[in-house]
Amino acid sequence: MRAAIGVLSLCLLPCALRAQSFYLDPSIGLQWSAGVSAAMDAEHLSKQSIKSPTYGLMARVQLDSRWELSTGARMGGASAGFRAHIPSTALRGNSAAFNASDAWSSNVLHVPFQIGYRFGQTSTAGHGLRLALAAGPQLDWQAFDYDPYDGRTQVFSSSSGNRITWRRAQTDSARWGASVYLGAQARYYRRGRERAHLSLYLVWGLTPLSRYRLDYTLNGEAYETQLTARSSALGFALTVPVRVAGRQKAPIQGGE
Repeated sequence: MRAAIGVLSLCLLPCALRAQSFYLDPSIGLQWSAGVSAAMDAEHLSKQSIKSPTYGLMARVQLDSRWELSTGARMGGASAGFRAHIPSTALRGNSAAFNASDAWSSNVLHVPFQIGYRFGQTSTAGHGLRLALAAGPQLDWQAFDYDPYDGRTQVFSSSSGNRITWRRAQTDSARWGASVYLGAQARYYRRGRERAHLSLYLVWGLTPLSRYRLDYTLNGEAYETQLTARSSALGFALTVPVRVAGRQKAPIQGGE
């Protein structure tokens, strides 16, 4: 991890020496992620998403009025989960439909290397708004969190007395992975300086970080499926940029 961050920093250093401005971008936000089942056509099951906070710190170099490069670290997650919908026709006796769900996740540290492009602008009375796009690969490092329910049997009962029993067990896990980041930003300017960013982003996990086998029993019949946890997520973040260095204060029309 340290070696990867060092390599990315060295890549940014030559650009920083010729940069228009250099920023640190602390951020905080929320993201939604969901495990992907290897057999989503498994009877009674569908995906279950997880909402979790995310935060990070990026170093950003503005090369000119349009282009920029950035790297840093951001916390995310790799999640898996399912929602069980048991229709009344699948239950013994005259019972109403039965719903149950479960979801869990591990912390994932993303080390991104992004290229950004700024475009479009509007300004009035010293205030301005500009749009930006960012994309790039990410190196993922998964923290192995203790899961108290790994390998344990759980029972969920309905008010009518029916119940579903399931047991999940981690079958495979990886420390390292990769993902791709795609994001769009609205940037607020005041008196020619960046003041805040609001980002909407998508992370597409390229490699499985964990796999789980899910065994469940309903009406005495046994079922099985597999869930795969990746770092994929949809989220938004608020950033308050801090300009560390800049050659000059430029108006919004100049990209600053």
